[in-house]
Amino acid sequence: MRYPLDHPKRYGSLAEYTAVEESLLALKPKNLSFAEAASLPLVIETAHEGLERTGFSAGKSILVLGGAGGVGTQIIQLAKHVFSASTVAATSSTSKLELLKSLGADLAIDYTKENFEDLPEKFDVVYDAAGQSRQ
Repeated sequence: MRYPLDHPKRYGSLAEYTAVEESLLALKPKNLSFAEAASLPLVIETAHEGLERTGFSAGKSILVLGGAGGVGTQIIQLAKHVFSASTVAATSSTSKLELLKSLGADLAIDYTKENFEDLPEKFDVVYDAAGQSRQ
């Protein structure tokens, strides 16, 4: 029976216990707190759905605005390691540039010193995870 996968609950539960299909579960990594582990499904789903909606695929390039945030860190990793992006660029403050590189960013941009709009590079997709873009 695949009902839980085809029709997942739409709302959370305040119950101490609940029934769920085993394939929907994963062990909590030992190096994460329960709060950190609980945050992952939402940010990964947000990042993944955004990439899918843009039609992102192998060989495309992406600029991630807000690359050091929860969603931004997932976008960098998904774009580079799952979607096989040709180039992943991301913005963050000075102190988080090394984090961006460790996650797979080819180009880490310090938004306190550079304006991403002035970059000579062009990107197939710009994913604004921080509300940095101007309309």
